[in-house]
Amino acid sequence: FAGVMGLLFFAIGVCYARAVWSRIPFAAVNMTTAVTAIKANLGVTVFAYLFTILAAGWSLIWSIAVSGTIGETYSCNAAGVCTSANYGLVFLLFLSFFFTHQVLQNSVHVTVAGVVGNWWVAPSESGCCGRAVCNSFIRT
Repeated sequence: FAGVMGLLFFAIGVCYARAVWSRIPFAAVNMTTAVTAIKANLGVTVFAYLFTILAAGWSLIWSIAVSGTIGETYSCNAAGVCTSANYGLVFLLFLSFFFTHQVLQNSVHVTVAGVVGNWWVAPSESGCCGRAVCNSFIRT
């Protein structure tokens, strides 16, 4: 059974490769342009790593908050009767988790897009912590 599934997925992969084969040169030129823009403005990677560290820190703080919320709202008495956790608060905490991660992710996305757009229009303003990087980050 595993061999048949392997052959099936291999056939799907071959069909996909054949379908997109003509698009590879365009994708290669796009990738070369993107790498050139990022190399000219390497400071944008500092923001990406900084926001990754912020997201990891937020995840740690959030997990402590969820643990504390569930621990405080879920309780059992001496007779063994337990009350359920406050799922409204847990839902709001999940909402805050995903919202914050989306804000951090989109801030990096918009900063990189602004830097690449600025590099495309005014390549002379490129630099590690140049005007393009700082202004794109401020505009987020």
